[in-house]
Amino acid sequence: MSLVQTQAGFAAGAWSWTTDGPGLHSTHASGAVQAWSVDDDGPGVTVSQHHPWRTVTHRYVRVGDALELAVMEVWAAGATVPACRVRFAPYLPDLRAAPRAAFTGTWVLDVHGQPGHAWGHVHIVPQGAGTARVGLRAAAPRWCLDRPIDHLVTWRAGAVDVVARVVRDQP
Repeated sequence: MSLVQTQAGFAAGAWSWTTDGPGLHSTHASGAVQAWSVDDDGPGVTVSQHHPWRTVTHRYVRVGDALELAVMEVWAAGATVPACRVRFAPYLPDLRAAPRAAFTGTWVLDVHGQPGHAWGHVHIVPQGAGTARVGLRAAAPRWCLDRPIDHLVTWRAGAVDVVARVVRDQP
């Protein structure tokens, strides 16, 4: 068995997001398919994937016609605080459309109610038509520094493909 442990919620792997009418699904390299619920409350959209042992949520805030990623959380069943919460500042831009310019922001990771457990920077760089590189780099703590993650995001009609890997070539 092989385990690649990453920054308590930033995962390495390959998956695709697809829509089929009102539904949203993630299909993973293993072949596993997960259904996600979508709740549009006006000011934003919450996307959730429920499992008996945990719930994963992504909260997007509406900015004009765009949906920008504000928070990601993982809740263990019966927990009173999320197992991990990642907040982005500023919110991550909507990647449903090709980014036109590079973006730099910050992220903060809370773990089991411990605020600011880890933090760092996120960089989004357009790579050409329909593709962007999303890099997550920790600033602290020390043990998190050697786990930089790059996501190659490619979008097409009705789908987004993501390949995320731990890299050793920090910019």
